[in-house]
Amino acid sequence: EINSVTASKGASVSVLNDEASLYVNASHSIISATGVFGEGEGSVIGLNAGTSITILEGATIQAEKDDSAISLSAENYIHLNSGSALLSGATFEREGETPIPVKTGDDSVLSINTTGELIISGSITTSGVLDIQSGNSHDDLAEYFDTLPGKNLTSSSDADFIESVISSLGGGN
Repeated sequence: EINSVTASKGASVSVLNDEASLYVNASHSIISATGVFGEGEGSVIGLNAGTSITILEGATIQAEKDDSAISLSAENYIHLNSGSALLSGATFEREGETPIPVKTGDDSVLSINTTGELIISGSITTSGVLDIQSGNSHDDLAEYFDTLPGKNLTSSSDADFIESVISSLGGGN
């Protein structure tokens, strides 16, 4: 896949004033592990990708004051990986090792829109509107689900029994 924008860990992009806007419009993909911050009231952050957006571990996209808005939009997919965070009208404070969400702004909006796949493995926190729109998945994510611990409830090598179970499941029994 062709990539338009890559932002690495340790980088930071901020707008400081009230009513400030920060837009990244890419013809292809956006891959980010950086901090993107709208510091003033009414701040707007928009990431718009022609193909895909991947928000990596360590990335924070945050607009925490009143009337703030965050918008992510991509044609093919949006992946919010584990360890990423989207915060609109909110922040996290720590009590010891425990992060506690705290409301910091009213009338915030967080919008995630893709006509393709949406994977949410990171954190999404908003004090206002959360608008999520997505399409179909591209993958069954077996490589992830196969790693989850589970237990075998039953097994059988009896072909007639297996066929009767499949038939019952297909019939809604």
